[in-house]
Amino acid sequence: TEHRALISRFLPRFDVVLSNSEEFTALDVTPADHADTTFVVTSGASGARWSRGAASGGYPAIPVTVVDTVGAGDAFAAGFLASWVSGMDVTPALQAGHTLAAECVTRVGAGPVPPD
Repeated sequence: TEHRALISRFLPRFDVVLSNSEEFTALDVTPADHADTTFVVTSGASGARWSRGAASGGYPAIPVTVVDTVGAGDAFAAGFLASWVSGMDVTPALQAGHTLAAECVTRVGAGPVPPD
């Protein structure tokens, strides 16, 4: 309950909370109770879901041949957050996150994606 009180104290200051499904469960929050915060929950190959108040949606992961998942979550976060802070809506930001994560998992190790 101590972590819940701390999270409840700071959550109103967050525009977006990005987590995987296990982390989201551990947060123990109800997104509808935090209408000013967008929650993004990733689920690996199942894609990602978002919610903000009563609104919600999702975006599927991009099907690729997975070589190594190291760095996939970080790649997703980088793509999503770069798009989000540049003013994109949540769905195109999810797409950008999935695009980088899909590229990341097609090679061994976490590292920069070479330019096209």
